[in-house]
Amino acid sequence: MLSHFGYTKVIVIHSSDTDGRAVLGRFQTTSQTNYDDIDVRATVESIIEFEPKLETFTENLMEMKTAQSRVYLLYASTEDSYVIFRDAALNNMTETGHIWIITEQALQANNTPIGVLGLKLNNSNSENEHIKDAIYVLASAIKEMITHNETITEAPKDCDDTGAVWESGKKMFNYLKTRHIKGETGHVAFDSNGDRIYAAYEVINVQQPPSSMRKNVKVGSFFYDEEKGRMRLKINDTMLVWPGNTEKKPEGIMIPTHLKVLTIEEKPFVYVRKLLDDEIDCEDDEIACPLFNSTDGNEKDYCCKGYCIDLLKALAQRINFTYDLALSPDGQFGHYQLKNHTTGIGTSVKKEWNGLIGELVAERADLIVAPLTINPERAEFIEFSKPFKYQGITILEKKPSRSSTLFSKFRI
Repeated sequence: MLSHFGYTKVIVIHSSDTDGRAVLGRFQTTSQTNYDDIDVRATVESIIEFEPKLETFTENLMEMKTAQSRVYLLYASTEDSYVIFRDAALNNMTETGHIWIITEQALQANNTPIGVLGLKLNNSNSENEHIKDAIYVLASAIKEMITHNETITEAPKDCDDTGAVWESGKKMFNYLKTRHIKGETGHVAFDSNGDRIYAAYEVINVQQPPSSMRKNVKVGSFFYDEEKGRMRLKINDTMLVWPGNTEKKPEGIMIPTHLKVLTIEEKPFVYVRKLLDDEIDCEDDEIACPLFNSTDGNEKDYCCKGYCIDLLKALAQRINFTYDLALSPDGQFGHYQLKNHTTGIGTSVKKEWNGLIGELVAERADLIVAPLTINPERAEFIEFSKPFKYQGITILEKKPSRSSTLFSKFRI
C-alpha cells in the first residue's frame, strides 16, 4: 500500500506485547526488500510503542507531531484503537494531510476516522469455514506424520510449568508449515514462521457519504496471483476518500512553504523596537514582528533585526519558503507550567508548555528563530538546529610581543 501511494516515510504505532513487536520487526525487514517489480522500501521515521489498555495517548501524539511524516501505521486492539483515535481527533491528527493505515482490529473501533485505510481478511466473519480449514490442516499434518512413522507422544498438560520440550510438537509444527490446501477460506499455506500466506484481503476505506452513516467501503483487494506466483494489490483510487473527507491524496509529509515564525527579544541576537506612530514600515535591515496579545486580543507593531533575523532571511532564500514573523505572545521562551483543567467530573491539574515552545507544540507556529537553549526536556517535543552559540569561561590576557630573531634583524 505504501508503494502504491508513493509514501516512503512512516511512523509505526504498535502495542508493546509480543504480537505488536513481531509486527514491527516484520515490517522493518520487509520494508527494506524489493521483490519482482514492486519497490516497497520505506523509512521508519519514528516508532511509538505503547502499553496495552490505554487510558490516554496524547503524550505520544505530541511526539508524533515533531516528525515530518504524516503516514501512520497502526497495530492495536479495538479498545486501544478507540483511545488513540479519540485523542488523535482532539489534536487534529485525523484531518486533512494525515494518513492512517490500520489493522483489522482497529477497523472495528466505533470511532475510526473517515479516510482511514485498512485490511480485512476475506471470510473473516465465517468462523465455521475457518474451523473447517484448521481441522483439515491439522488432520492432514497428523496423517503425514503417521505415514512417515513419526511417533507422537503425549503433550505436556501445562507448558508453563514444565522445562521439557515436546519433541512431537516441534515435528508437528514443521509438518503444519508444509500444508498447501484449497480450503473454504481460500488458499491455505504458511511461511517459515507459521504465519498464513496467500490469504486474500479486502482493502477497506472508512467513508461517510452526505446524510449517511459512517461505513466501511471495499476499494480494493490484496490477493495471491496464481499466474505470477505472488501477492498482488489492486486499489481503485477513484473510490478513495482521505482524512478530512477529501478526494485529494495527501502528500504524506508536512513541509509547509509559508511559515508562521516566532521570535523573542534577546540582544544581540534579536533587537526589537516599537514602530513609531509616524512610521509606515520598518527599516531595510528590519522585519515587521507584531506582538499578538493572547489576553486582550490586541496587536502592537514592532520591528526586529539582529543575527537571528538575518539567519531567517538567509534560510528563506536558501530553502525557498515565505513567512510571517511575530513575537512570543507571552514574552516567554518556554517552560512547563501547571494549569487547571475543568472537566465534567471535576478539576484536574496538567503540565503544559508556555512561551515559544508552547506555540510550536500546539501547532500555532511552524518555526522558532531565537537563541533558545537546548535541553533534554525541550528536545522531547521539538527539533533543534545545530547550536550556533557556545558559552564558556574565558580568561583574557595581554598578547605577548613577538621577540625578534637575529635572522630578522639582518634580513635584506
